[in-house]
Amino acid sequence: MMSGILLLLGALQDPGAPVFKKFEFARERIEHKVDVEAVLANPGKEDLPAVSVTAIYYDLDKELRRSKTVRLGKIGAGASSAFKLVAEQVPNFTRYEVYVESGGRTRVYIGNEAAPFPALRSVEPARLSVVSCSGEASAGTAKVTVAVRNSGELDADEPTAVISFHDKAGAAASQVHVRLERMIAAASEETFEVTVPRAPEFASVQAGIAWGGAERMALIDAPPDSKQLVLTGVRIVRLTDGWARVLGIVRNGQPTTVEKVVATFKLGKTEAPFSIQGALKGGQAYPFEFYVPDCPPFDDCTFGLAYSEAAPSAAPAAPQAMAVSKRIDSKKLDVKQAKLPEPVRPEKPQGDDKGSVKVELRGIMQVEGISFRQGLSTKYSGDTFILKLAFSDEKGAPFQPAPTLNFVVYNGQEPWKKVQRIVTKDQWNADAAKINSKSVADTTIACDKKANELWVAFVRSDGAGFDPRFDLTLEIRGAGTWIWKGMDKEKKWESAPRGPDKK
Repeated sequence: MMSGILLLLGALQDPGAPVFKKFEFARERIEHKVDVEAVLANPGKEDLPAVSVTAIYYDLDKELRRSKTVRLGKIGAGASSAFKLVAEQVPNFTRYEVYVESGGRTRVYIGNEAAPFPALRSVEPARLSVVSCSGEASAGTAKVTVAVRNSGELDADEPTAVISFHDKAGAAASQVHVRLERMIAAASEETFEVTVPRAPEFASVQAGIAWGGAERMALIDAPPDSKQLVLTGVRIVRLTDGWARVLGIVRNGQPTTVEKVVATFKLGKTEAPFSIQGALKGGQAYPFEFYVPDCPPFDDCTFGLAYSEAAPSAAPAAPQAMAVSKRIDSKKLDVKQAKLPEPVRPEKPQGDDKGSVKVELRGIMQVEGISFRQGLSTKYSGDTFILKLAFSDEKGAPFQPAPTLNFVVYNGQEPWKKVQRIVTKDQWNADAAKINSKSVADTTIACDKKANELWVAFVRSDGAGFDPRFDLTLEIRGAGTWIWKGMDKEKKWESAPRGPDKK
């Protein structure tokens, strides 16, 4: 029903807009290929000439991959056209855009985890990104300065910083969600000072950003004169990172003191309990706020309250020690009209290297780990990241050398480890098609025979959220040495074919 409402609103804003009747994702786990089976209909009274469709997948405002452009030609009035959008090596994405071009006009459709069916966009939606983040500690309290940019044409409500504190080894010591304010205006850049009490000791700090998604709910308040333990002012919002924020007030309308108060919310199928440490006297109100991690989309909420009676002398509940935020700077941005962005161009070969061996980096693939039981707990094996390379000889023909690869691996900007892989001729016989979550290792080396690629695993993460970046020195005996610096998701871990840096 919600999808139908979204399509109706889009049609009212643009009566001649084509409408997606089908848009179904299929994803291959190993090569991370994304196929979309789609049907585009023309509900208007005029033909749509020279229709072309392109999908672009994003992580917030960073383009990850785009599909091959599909050219449908003319779609007559009242007619439909079925087609497939194909994109290869797509990392996990938070949202996507579909650009439909026809008759000199570009229409943009958007979708995300909360609303996976593409909806027509008349203006650029809110698009938040963290511009900068720095922090300092004093007496157990952290002061974090975060600059956030909204490059969209719509306001972003419930902007929430996701602040991670890291130790000297680069490991995350703790993470906290902090609501920055009610909203960040469209086409603006805002800077906030966030105060986090009881912060751990840290060597560095990083910040992500989330904001309000599709699921929002307000529970009906109890009568103000209720003589029971009740909840009032409960508001729930699911954020774009999959977490949900629950806030409200527990009010003790009884004349007696209570303790061991537990409010258990059920968001769809997800249970989220909140406990109050200490006692509430008769007539006392206790504001609360907490976050529910990894909360699936929901369309209903129920709750239960449990408590025990307490002596009037019981220790009172202390207020929550919550992080607070204040705006310290604001500036406007220029926002341009949306159009199909220019694709990121691959790096050009450096120097005149005709007649030399060439090496190409073709990106990385991520093989998801597995969960397993260890004692009474569940562990995750970690994701394995594999670099794909292609080699051509002096005549430009594919060949299979035995290079030595020395990696310096980072998690984002934090140093992770140094890795060496020495390739042998026999490893070209290993079949990359047999790599899966159970068989892969961080030392796996194999060959994709169809693409003439060498696949070299170089790191296994120790949990979710790993952001691989690397420097690589590759040597082929008798041919030369190749050096790449700062290969990351912004560069798509790709580099055009080129000759050696030195021989």
